[in-house]
Amino acid sequence: MAKKYIYILLYYALNNSVNELRRQAYLEAMGIKVYYPRATLPGAKPSPRYELAEKSSVSGKRIEDSSKYSAIEQQKSNQRGAQAKAVIDNQETELIRNRDLKPDAKLEQITPDSDILKFSLGYYSINDSLSVINEMPHLTARSLSEESLSLLRNILTALGVNADGCNFSSENFDWPIVEGLSVATEPNQAARQALGGFITMRQQQDGFSNLLVFAGEIDELLVKKSGKEEVRDYKVEQADYYFTITNSLQMMLSYPRLKREVWDQLQPLKQRLNN
Repeated sequence: MAKKYIYILLYYALNNSVNELRRQAYLEAMGIKVYYPRATLPGAKPSPRYELAEKSSVSGKRIEDSSKYSAIEQQKSNQRGAQAKAVIDNQETELIRNRDLKPDAKLEQITPDSDILKFSLGYYSINDSLSVINEMPHLTARSLSEESLSLLRNILTALGVNADGCNFSSENFDWPIVEGLSVATEPNQAARQALGGFITMRQQQDGFSNLLVFAGEIDELLVKKSGKEEVRDYKVEQADYYFTITNSLQMMLSYPRLKREVWDQLQPLKQRLNN
């Protein structure tokens, strides 16, 4: 391909019919210097008059063309920059409009609904010395099912408690008290305080000395820690009653193997009731 290109250039460079300026360009492209006579030699055939390229004017024209090109490119570059900025501004404006936020506003961190502690409780006054709290699935049936009521009666009988006169009507407590209610403190701490207030009012009302809690979600709110050990039976500070916390009735019905564990956890309560 290169040889063919050179042959073509030679053809035009040696062809007298080609314009002299173009012929000079072909020779220059091949790296061949062109020499011309400055004077007519004695006895020699007069040399033809050649048109010589005025390099200064050509160079000046190239510089001028280059300046014009640079100016045009600069203008195009400025235009592209302005267009890009306009697009970005429009995108930012649209984003802000869609979010309905001010430019300097910050997105609030939203706590997933599944992470919010929710529970429902039923409170039962059994006798002067014992009351019971049973945790139920959140916002479900308020009364005990036949299976749950039968299990509770059997547990009370095993503890030596006569519950024949108890009608097992409950006072209910739900958390959160109002759905979507925002609290100023940490959510679990707020739930603990609200539950504590409910229990304190019931204790002042009924005067029980023992509170048996069948817990699920509220387990973490009531169980104390002593090193790595869980304390599920303890006396409430600055109050004259004891907590006993174990698995909910619903959990024992779903997983009967828990009954042995529950019975072990109820032994301190059984001793106090028998004394």
